Amino acid sequence: MKNQVSQNPEYSSRLFWSSSTTIISVYSAWHNELYFGLARSIIVLLTSLLYWSNPVDGFRRKTDMVCANGFISYQLLVTAQDLPLIARTMYTASAIACILCYINARSYGRRKNPNFDLASKWHMLIHIFGNMGNLILFDGVGKKYISWNVQ
Repeated sequence: MKNQVSQNPEYSSRLFWSSSTTIISVYSAWHNELYFGLARSIIVLLTSLLYWSNPVDGFRRKTDMVCANGFISYQLLVTAQDLPLIARTMYTASAIACILCYINARSYGRRKNPNFDLASKWHMLIHIFGNMGNLILFDGVGKKYISWNVQ
């Protein structure tokens, strides 16, 4: 099934630009000297921009989804385990928010009468919550500018 978002450049453009916010995660990983996190963030940024520049179902979409889902799984199951409890809880909450936003985006986009405007807005929230989560994660396992220890 062809990705219907590509039928309207307004929606794909919106998602292209919201994907570019991943540069925040790139900077945070670099600033915290987390070079594997930096590599993951750059890969997600590039695959996302490549996909949303012309969003049709195919290799670029699958690559974007494999990278994004693979890296979030790695970060949840491996990296987040090194976070203090409050930071791990906040990071997990951001991941759950991403999942709920994805479910809503898919729901609006796959209806009998789809609403791609709302679907794309829900998908933009995935990018926002994902980057917020990465800021928490990278700081919590990096230089710890925010004191995550609650007394």
